[in-house]
Amino acid sequence: MGVFSDQERADIAGAIREIEERTAGELVVHVVERSADYAAPRGLASLAVGLGLAKVLVLESPSTLSVWSLEVAGLGVALIYLATGIPWLLRRVVPPRNLHRAVHQRALRAFTEDRVHVTKDATGVLILISEAERRVEILADAGIHARVGTSGWEKYVADLIAAIRERRAGAGTVDLIRALGRELQAAVPPVGDNPDELANEVIVSKS
Repeated sequence: MGVFSDQERADIAGAIREIEERTAGELVVHVVERSADYAAPRGLASLAVGLGLAKVLVLESPSTLSVWSLEVAGLGVALIYLATGIPWLLRRVVPPRNLHRAVHQRALRAFTEDRVHVTKDATGVLILISEAERRVEILADAGIHARVGTSGWEKYVADLIAAIRERRAGAGTVDLIRALGRELQAAVPPVGDNPDELANEVIVSKS
């Protein structure tokens, strides 16, 4: 996964450990290559291009190309479908609402997969980074929602997305962790025993 170098992953894990010593919050950073395959919108775009190509071929030379124009169009469909898997093209083919919905659903799944919902005080926070979509989602458990104004976290998301676009994903993630840490330290300080309940290392998955 290319968004973080090995050193950046180590820096992120260190920042999480540092913050969790001063708060009851538990932070998890999860990176996915992409949140969905977007087969439907990619297929529609490919089909549209393929049909257009077939029409052009037939109009240009109906006597010689009409027999195999469908084969050429089929090859075009396949090539366009593969090409739309390239992240920068994917973001132009798939409607933003589809990207948003897919990343949100993937974040909900990661929240369960990474056991962010099972901390003793319900103070888990997930930061999901979806590389292909260049989108970030932050999800917090009930204990955080009850005491922290999470509706204001959109700025943190926007700042991290900007850092990813500027190829500063590692530094941007550390900044986000520290910013969240300041809020969590004030709202959910550690009380008594404060075990480290969740993984500090960046979790990486294909999808």
